[in-house]
Amino acid sequence: MPNQINPTIVSLAILKINWENKKDYLDIFVPLVAETIRLSHEDIVTAPTLQEEVRAKFGLVIPQNTLKTILNRVRKNGYIRLENRIYYCNREALRGLEDSFYQVQQNVLRAYEDLVYEFTEFCANVLQVSISVEESDSIFQEYLRENALILKGQNGGTVIPSAQERPSKSRRFYIGAFVQHLETTHSSHFASWETIVIGNMLANSVYLPDTTHANRRFQRTSVYFDTSFLIYALGYAGDARKAPCEELLNLLYEVGADLKCFKHTVDEVRGILSACANKIRQGQLKDAYGPSIEYFLLKGFSATDIELYIVQLERDLQSVRIAIVDKPNYREHEYVIDEVKLREALSAELYYFNPDGQALDRDVDSIAAILRLRQGRMPNLIEDCGNVFVTTNSGLARISRNFSFDQRFPDSISPCITDDMLTTILWLKNPHQAANLPRKRIIADYYAAVQPDITTIKQYNAEIEKLSQGKAITQNDYYLLRYSSVAKNGLMQVTHGGEEAVTNVTVKEVLDIVYQQLRDEDRQKLEQEIRQREASRLETEGLRNAEIQRVSRIKSRAQKWASSITKYLRYIVIFLLGVATITTFPWNLPALEEAIPQYAFTVLWLILFVLSMINLLFGTPVEEYIRRFESRLFAEIERVMLGLGN
Repeated sequence: MPNQINPTIVSLAILKINWENKKDYLDIFVPLVAETIRLSHEDIVTAPTLQEEVRAKFGLVIPQNTLKTILNRVRKNGYIRLENRIYYCNREALRGLEDSFYQVQQNVLRAYEDLVYEFTEFCANVLQVSISVEESDSIFQEYLRENALILKGQNGGTVIPSAQERPSKSRRFYIGAFVQHLETTHSSHFASWETIVIGNMLANSVYLPDTTHANRRFQRTSVYFDTSFLIYALGYAGDARKAPCEELLNLLYEVGADLKCFKHTVDEVRGILSACANKIRQGQLKDAYGPSIEYFLLKGFSATDIELYIVQLERDLQSVRIAIVDKPNYREHEYVIDEVKLREALSAELYYFNPDGQALDRDVDSIAAILRLRQGRMPNLIEDCGNVFVTTNSGLARISRNFSFDQRFPDSISPCITDDMLTTILWLKNPHQAANLPRKRIIADYYAAVQPDITTIKQYNAEIEKLSQGKAITQNDYYLLRYSSVAKNGLMQVTHGGEEAVTNVTVKEVLDIVYQQLRDEDRQKLEQEIRQREASRLETEGLRNAEIQRVSRIKSRAQKWASSITKYLRYIVIFLLGVATITTFPWNLPALEEAIPQYAFTVLWLILFVLSMINLLFGTPVEEYIRRFESRLFAEIERVMLGLGN
């Protein structure tokens, strides 16, 4: 199996392990580079050759300039030496690296093999798709590259080698659904995936403009946010999308950035919320699509609830420290760009769903405003760029970068960057300050991967309406298909992530999945109820037994105390009676010979007194002794009479 797996992802996990050993961004590459040198047959080490060997052996693309800096770290560790400005490998020192590196590599490889196996099983059993080990590895790599960051230069760069073609929707859905499954089931394999993602984020540190100033704070730099980011950050599209945006805002505030948004962006947010409220109030849901309306429908929000969001919009923005500002004027013509050309570039490559073109105009306004605010500056550092526009649309960021690119300043910061890119840059500056950010980003990424795109949703809604009008489905079916989150998951499963067209057959398959899920939920509820009843019975029985034992202990303790008290009371009574007897006894009796009858009556009185005390203290009646005497007397008389008869 190791021969079937591309080394890229294993290498990313190794970088994460190295980082756990408190290494900085460049030190995490030292073991990989040193191992590459050890495996090489050349004694002389050069950056171009080493770059190709690292790519071949570990599947990572490291810029040559960065490699030169890493080689200096390798030299300090004694694995190579510098003579006459030429690096030579130190074979003896490199041999000591072999065992430790091999152990880490094998541990990571085993964990990744288990992850790949789990993925193939998930696809086969849940998605009913057969995927080989090689395909699984390729899907992981494509997904990571697509979610990696283009941090530098016009064409950008990532440590993961470029793929021949973009990943399909189905492949994105497969990996997104799998990661969602790992997270929701609390699988131990989620930690393996998190290790790989963190390794991918750390690996991209080689494309940071200046890794030697990772702790640099933002200085007089304003960060502006687009409409989608504001909607996500304010929670108008669900918690999964809100969490990473909220994290980014906190990180930016802590490093000294000024958080802002243009007034026309706020107007667009307000317009989206108003449209959602109107559609829900009027029941016009046939063409209702988008993350906000889907979220509001899923949560059962009313039009009044959404209108309350509209009223509180500016206050909510203030609560996350975002200031609303106007776009700059056009007085300084030197910094005014060709907005018509930018508009044509955006409309040619991006698809805007609203026919009036207002969304396109606002994007043009935002990018042009940032360039006017920069006044011709081409900054190399994000912290000192002055102004930057943050978007959730990677296409908008790419086109803006290409439009504003200047060959004289290839490493300048684009006027528009993605929120993922900025988040990772900030996380790389201080990973321990936002330790949970990678997990939040993983959740946001898989959540996006398992959501139907706008085209699929439009086709799906149209088919539902058609079936409803043709009485092919009931009102209850329509409700489940339109508002159930299970239906959206079923739609992605049936269409393989939106890869296949939506038809009436597709909708019926989705409905089958929904009802099967409902049956499973009913069965699970019944099983849960049975388990709860059994647990309640056991708990009641346990409480009853505990109460019985408690009462028994109380009775035993009470009996012990009562017996002790009664015992001492008896002794006290006997003592008192004895004292009374002694003090009242007729001690002045005459001599025995002179008063035999008197003595006889006195003895009889004493006997009766003793018997009375015994009866009083121990409950032994005199009648019992009389009956015993009678029985013995009867036996004796009988014996004598029988003897006389003989």
